[in-house]
Amino acid sequence: MRIIQTFWIVLLVISVISCGPKEDTPYESIIFDPPAWSIGTWDNEAPEAFTKTLIFTETNIISEFMDGSTLDYSQSITPNTNNTIIEEIATDNEYSIIVRVSFPDDEEFVFTRTFKKTSTTSLTFYDDLEEIGTFVKR
Repeated sequence: MRIIQTFWIVLLVISVISCGPKEDTPYESIIFDPPAWSIGTWDNEAPEAFTKTLIFTETNIISEFMDGSTLDYSQSITPNTNNTIIEEIATDNEYSIIVRVSFPDDEEFVFTRTFKKTSTTSLTFYDDLEEIGTFVKR
């Protein structure tokens, strides 16, 4: 009887250990902090534009494109822990992020995204100072 109990205890311990956390813990997402005025869904005024929709949540930005693809900012810029938000500026009329993305070959890419409120229901989106378009709030 004691052998059976010992067997089950050993089996239980092995099961608990094997179900523990993996050594390759997934990385944490970068968290953005958009201002309250930007939270929501914004549609591009130009129906033929590549960037169709911008979605701002309390912790993220998502772009939806004409081809049906999406870009989740928090997930797409975090393939390794060296990616950082260099600066995030939120005012009553503007939200800008400057992000550094590092690659395994030691190359870095810095990009800026700026969203300027032009009214309570519209904003203009800039990608590294190039105007992408005017978006209206849904």
